Amino acid sequence: MTDKLRWRFVLVAMVAIATVMVIVLSSINMANIYKTNKNSDELLSIISDNDGRIPFDEHKIPDDRPPKKPELGPEGRYLNRYFTVRISESDSIISVDNTNIAADVSNIAIGYVNQILEDGQSKGTIDNYRYSLSTKNGTSLIVFLDISKEQHINKSFLTVSLIVLFISLLIVFLLLVVLSKKAIQPFVDNLNRQKEFISNASHEIKTPLAILSANNEVLELISGESKWTISNHNQIRRLKYLIEQMLMLSTFEEKIDNLVFHEIDLSKILIDAMTEFSAIYTNIKVKTSIQEDVFILADKGSIVQLVNIILDNAFKYVTDDGNIFIELSQNKDAILSVSNSCELINKEDLNKIFDRFYRLDEARTRQKGGNGMGLSIAKAIVDKHNAKISAETDDDNNFIMKVKFYRKK
Repeated sequence: MTDKLRWRFVLVAMVAIATVMVIVLSSINMANIYKTNKNSDELLSIISDNDGRIPFDEHKIPDDRPPKKPELGPEGRYLNRYFTVRISESDSIISVDNTNIAADVSNIAIGYVNQILEDGQSKGTIDNYRYSLSTKNGTSLIVFLDISKEQHINKSFLTVSLIVLFISLLIVFLLLVVLSKKAIQPFVDNLNRQKEFISNASHEIKTPLAILSANNEVLELISGESKWTISNHNQIRRLKYLIEQMLMLSTFEEKIDNLVFHEIDLSKILIDAMTEFSAIYTNIKVKTSIQEDVFILADKGSIVQLVNIILDNAFKYVTDDGNIFIELSQNKDAILSVSNSCELINKEDLNKIFDRFYRLDEARTRQKGGNGMGLSIAKAIVDKHNAKISAETDDDNNFIMKVKFYRKK
């Protein structure tokens, strides 16, 4: 159990840290791309306003330009590679100006223009170019700015970010593995103290219970059986059962890790258990629909215990003059369903029914002898078999317990 808790702690911490790091690095990369596009759009706007040219002098840039305009400087014209395409009102190409770029773009310009006109966007990115479209005096000017350098920088930054993310997560994982044992040690110590206390207390209680039981038998020999001695026998038996359940629960996590899985006949296990309970509770009506030869891959001992817990719960808490319906079927998955008539149960209580020591009706539970541990053990057995257990009620006030065993692929 402690190893499972430790790795769960590592998993939760890793998910939280990884989520934060991914969000941070993604935000940085997105901000970097946004800034690159914004600077490119500012430069494209300057080129468009100057009829497809980068001005030599800063004073030629319109005064209404936003304050965060790109700083061109005297070398700005020679540091940026771009070409322009002028098109007519009929969307035909008038001219292509590639004097500010070394590559021959005459062929690709036609495809780019057609794509831009088809998309209907005034600015965007095509391959390694950021473009802007502006219309003036009946003609349109499309400026293509080469941003391959910026794209390479952004791609390199993304690669470095991913490497940093991977290395950081690896380091954090190793640190968590080393430190997680120390982090959960207080919980482990507390759990061990609880188990030790339960074990010691149970053994200490067994001795006075044995003495009380012997004294009660002596009283019956001397004075005969009475309602008081019968009550003593019932209470002693109840305490012994409670002690056994507490001991089993305190060591259950360790035992359940050593289960042996093989093909078992769930139909036979259910029929045998049902026969035993029916012999004890002769006044309860039981209806069955049990499919034969339902085999599952499971640990036989724990499945026998699971079936006994579910049936015990149904027979113990069925209402007076009520009935129990037991069903087992297998199509793709094996489904065990046990329902019994019951008193009205709140849906909020159904969510807590598998919690340790939780009991729906304290007064009625005392009469029936329940201690709130059986269903928590059943839940642990089901979880260990990668199955599913659920509890629900229907409109006729029937309490239904279902267990689904998934077929192994």
